Amino acid sequence: MSCAYILKRPEFSNVGEQFAWEIEHRQTLYELPIVLPEAAWDALPDAISELSHVVRCAQSALDHLSGVMSQSLSSDPGMIAMVDLASRGLQHVSEHEAALLDDVEMVPRAAVGRMVQERADNEAKGKTA
Repeated sequence: MSCAYILKRPEFSNVGEQFAWEIEHRQTLYELPIVLPEAAWDALPDAISELSHVVRCAQSALDHLSGVMSQSLSSDPGMIAMVDLASRGLQHVSEHEAALLDDVEMVPRAAVGRMVQERADNEAKGKTA
């Protein structure tokens, strides 16, 4: 699995320092225009958030199942090992990839916020005219 991190940006005294830091830490910003219907934009931030939540819930459920199975005298050791391995895999995804999704989620959420504000402003202008 690959993973990317969005580092917290320090304060810079000039643009040169900012560019040097971005290049050194591979945090160069890229703009990617994405065209989606308005309904998809409305749902996207929540969908990204739900993905992270589902991964964390599944990991928690597998942890619980592993604990319960480990306490039973009749549980298959191979099955316990498989559940534990799956739980550890989801824990890794939860800590790394889901954390990245949490950071990235703010981008479409901000875009949707601007879109809603622009729509409200346009409706207000239409009512006053």
